[in-house]
Parts: sequence; C-alpha cells; structure tokens
Amino acid sequence: MKSFKLYIVLCLIIIFISCKNYKQDDFSVIEYSNSKIMRIHDTLIGKSYNLHEALKVRRIDEISSFLILVSEKSESNNLISLYNKSNLNHRYSFAKYGKGPGELLTPVTIDKSKNKNLFLIQDGTKQKGFIYELDSIINNGGNYIPKEESIINYPDLFCYDLFYLDDDKFLTTSFHKNKQFLIIDRMGNVIKTFGHYPDIKQKENTTKFLYGDIFQGVYDIKPDRSKMVQALLTFDEIIIYDLINDGNRVTIKTGENNPFQKEYKNTTQDFSYISTYCSDSMIYALWGGNSIRGNTPTGNFLQIFDWQGNHIKTLFLNVPLFDFCVNESEGKIYGINFELNESLTVYNYSFEFR
Repeated sequence: MKSFKLYIVLCLIIIFISCKNYKQDDFSVIEYSNSKIMRIHDTLIGKSYNLHEALKVRRIDEISSFLILVSEKSESNNLISLYNKSNLNHRYSFAKYGKGPGELLTPVTIDKSKNKNLFLIQDGTKQKGFIYELDSIINNGGNYIPKEESIINYPDLFCYDLFYLDDDKFLTTSFHKNKQFLIIDRMGNVIKTFGHYPDIKQKENTTKFLYGDIFQGVYDIKPDRSKMVQALLTFDEIIIYDLINDGNRVTIKTGENNPFQKEYKNTTQDFSYISTYCSDSMIYALWGGNSIRGNTPTGNFLQIFDWQGNHIKTLFLNVPLFDFCVNESEGKIYGINFELNESLTVYNYSFEFR
C-alpha cells in the first residue's frame, strides 16, 4: 500500500509539472481571445426531478423513448436505470454491481450503435464492453444479462472509453502517448492504433503510459463515426479528431486568460471541461467555472460549437450538471447532478441554429 501511495504522489507531481510545459503540435489551432467565447447568449431555467432511488449517476444518454442513467452505486445495487422520456417515470433497473457475469464494477462510458437498439457500457476495471439490446430488456422486464465483449488484448495498455464504429468494430482510448486511439474487434484484437498526445518538455520525468492522465478529458463521438471530440479536464481546450484521416486534429483554445474565465474560474479546483456531447451538426461542451462542489466537478456553462470549430453560443444553466445529453429535434437538454436531492434536470431550448 505504501508503494501504491508513493506512486500516486509521484504521478500527481509529474502531472502538475508537465501540464505547464507541453508542446502544441496540432495540425490546426483555433484560438479565441478576450471574452468572446464566454459571453452568455441565453440563460436556461431547468425543472428538476427526484429519481426513484438514491443513485450516484455518472453518465446519462437517451435511446428511443428512454433515458439511460448509468450509476457508480445505488441503493438497489442496480447500476443501470431506464426512465421514460415522456413522463420521466422509472421503468427498469438492471446490471448489478459485482465481479460476476453481466455485473459491472466501474462503468465509465456509454455509447449507442447506429441501429438505435443496442447500447454499450464500458467497464474501466474489467476492461470490457457490455452490450445491451433494448428490445430484450423490455421483453424481459429488465432481467437481462448482456454480452460481454472487447477485452483489450494489448499488454500493459490501460484503455478507458469505448465507442462503436460499427456493430463489429470499436474505438477505444488509451493512456499511452503514441497509441491514443485503438480500433478493436469484438474479441478485443487490435486492428489499428493511431493518434498521439502532445509532447511534454520534461520527457525524462514522464512515462509513455502517463500521458492519458496528464491530458485527461471527456470524449464523445459524432453519430456518423467520422469524428471524435475530447474536452480537456485541466486545460481550456477542445480537440476535434478526424477518425477518417488517422486522428488529424483541430484544437479549439477557448481562452484561458480571458476576463470571463478569470471572473468565473474556481481558483481552488483546476477543472475546465466536465462533459461533452456530439450531434450530427454540433459539439456541446460543459465548462466548469466556479460551480465545483467538493470533489465532484460540475458545470453551469454549456458552450456550443460547429464541427469546423466555430463558437455558436454559450448557455448558462441555472442548475449545475455533472453529465448531460441533448435532443435537438425535441428541444431538450437532460442533465444529472447526483449531489442534489432532485438530481435529474430537464431544460427546454430551441436549437434553431442547427
């Protein structure tokens, strides 16, 4: 245990030093100055709801007529819950916490397949993707054991997020400097690796497996699977990766020195982007600002960009969120903040700029 604690301390020291000294070698950079990007265009007042039980929800998304809530823990020990979008009533809970078949330990990401009936949960501890079929969940009343897929067959490589490319291939992110993205098949075999993290000046102090920690961020993928977005946790940057062209990227620097950032940035917690969500036409990034509570980052400021990196709008959300999803056609933003008693919040908004 002592050696583990020492390793964590060393990692934190390296991350602190390295975060201040990295070389930006992107193919394209869009840099916003002053407070242009942070001007609030609209303030949204959401309506908040109680959940059917106490849930520590980490991820939220939608599929068909349901919201999917993925929890770290719950009273009933079920980590996945489905709610009707129409009335926000609870329908199903499943996926027990545990080490057994079909059980989850650390659910970290959620993604939907193109056929709209399958969704995928990545377990960071098991290094497995769990595939769920919506029709089978409904037909079995939630009593459903998913398929366990995609154990990453790559020595000494920690992979975190997992997304569909198609029904037989997946994209995962790793912490390795020169293997930021891996394409794998259903058996976990690596088909291709590409992408790299930025260079760090103190190379001698940084192992190649720490880069994913240094450049931590939240990822989401464009529905047509052509591009991916990473919003960085400790830098005011959003990166768009071209998955068709081996991860060529555009970095959006959202202005860490502008007056808005200085006014709203929490000086006791160094969090920038908390969550991100992609639609066919837009990128949505939740910026932390001064709404950090305890050890849980949350954000009130929802920045919107198009896929060329142009800033469209910034929305202020009256209830801070930890994670969110967007339905542009229905004019809804669904958000979660498990530190609040009414932890599910719904915002109405007309996405006329799409």
